[in-house]
Amino acid sequence: SLPRRAAYSNKGTYGRVVIIAGSANMSGAAFLSAKAAYRTGAGLVQIITPDENRAILQMQLPEAILTTYQPDGLDQESERLKIIAALSCADAIVLGPGIGKSDAARKVVDLVLENSQIPLIIDADALNILSDRFNEASLAGNDSGARISKMAQTVPEGSILTPHLKELARLLDKDLAEIKADLLGTADFCTADTDLTFVMKDARTVVAHQDERFINATGNNGMATGGSGDVLTGIIAGLLAQGSTPSEAAKLGVYIHGLAGDITAQEKSEYSLMASDLIEALPAVLR
Repeated sequence: SLPRRAAYSNKGTYGRVVIIAGSANMSGAAFLSAKAAYRTGAGLVQIITPDENRAILQMQLPEAILTTYQPDGLDQESERLKIIAALSCADAIVLGPGIGKSDAARKVVDLVLENSQIPLIIDADALNILSDRFNEASLAGNDSGARISKMAQTVPEGSILTPHLKELARLLDKDLAEIKADLLGTADFCTADTDLTFVMKDARTVVAHQDERFINATGNNGMATGGSGDVLTGIIAGLLAQGSTPSEAAKLGVYIHGLAGDITAQEKSEYSLMASDLIEALPAVLR
């Protein structure tokens, strides 16, 4: 299922990933997602992040292209055009890791949704911002179907949503225990009338698209650590940029991510596993 590599190729052959991530004092999510996308085979990775993160990301990942913006300047046309220009060149777009829920983060989410023509990978704070929007629109929990319908209308067709179960509960305005008790039933509900792919992250992650249901068998409890989800997002983006369909990128990405966790746990133990270790295990997985 891996995207094929051609002897006659260049960095453009393997796609450009654009990652909108990070906020002040939160550069790690952008770094982890971007490096994971590179390690999965993406040809180019571009990070869009607040200007405060420029220096540290240039030091951590010199291979990445950086586009930075001033969070308090997003009403200026020049700041907005920088982001729009980056989106226009993307083969895969990640929205949400570590962006927070500030006014600036909300403006960035709106800007990306208004100017994206390809499926998005929507993660973390972007999901929470959309949940808040649905609450403001009085789409209450007894009308979760309306929330899913609104989501399908809000994001580009074919987008991938990667909530952990608490984020999913917020998104649907449902009780967390109810979702845990029937995750496959929740998957049926979320994908019944949409082309969205849901990656419902749990100890055994469920990937759902239309009438397909996949329960991932790789992974371990050492992966219950900060940044693990950011790595997964980057892996999925790397696969998507190389030509995998959204549902294939999600299924394969979740499997590879868990396998990297299993290899790392064997080497370092489940206690000592860190998110960055998952990225370093990707070469062994892909070999």
